[in-house]
Parts: sequence; structure tokens; C-alpha cells
Amino acid sequence: MSPRFVPASVAELQRLGLFAALPGESLARLAEGSERDAVAAGSPLAAAGDERVHVLLSGLGRGPSGVARPGDVVAAGTAVTACMVVRIERPLYDELVGAPR
Repeated sequence: MSPRFVPASVAELQRLGLFAALPGESLARLAEGSERDAVAAGSPLAAAGDERVHVLLSGLGRGPSGVARPGDVVAAGTAVTACMVVRIERPLYDELVGAPR
């Protein structure tokens, strides 16, 4: 049996400052094209070589730029607490949001 992937909800994405100004249709497309992933404390926030954009939904992480908080794009780093990360295909993210910050 393969794992079941659960997309982020529009409400979850809308709560993040990064996506708050997007229109509903764009949020719905992002949510539909996303995948939520629970990350245990001490685990990597993003797998090496994963080309998707990773955005922290909840929890705290630590990366090269310091502390990562909900709404931050995380390309590398470790979960400090249990985290929820949303992974979005780069072309969809770039089309609807722009280049990752």
C-alpha cells in the first residue's frame, strides 16, 4: 500500500503571510498542487536534491539563515520542534507566487 499524500488546505496557506495576498483561485491551485508532510524534531526539513519549494506551516526550524518560522521557505535545515511542511512543485510556486524568497 502506497502512502497517502494530503494536500494543504486553502485556510492553512492563507494564514501564512507569504500567501495571504493571493486571490482565492490561486490559493486553491496551490493547495491542490501541494503535499503536507509532518517532520519530527531533529529531522531535515527538506530532502537533499528535492526540487520542490518547502514552506513551513507550523513548528520551528533552524537553517543557514537562522530560525525558520511558519511562512518561511526552507531549502535546508533541521526541525527544532515537530513541524508541518508543505511542499509545492517549483513551476506552480513560481507561476503563482514568484521566485522563492
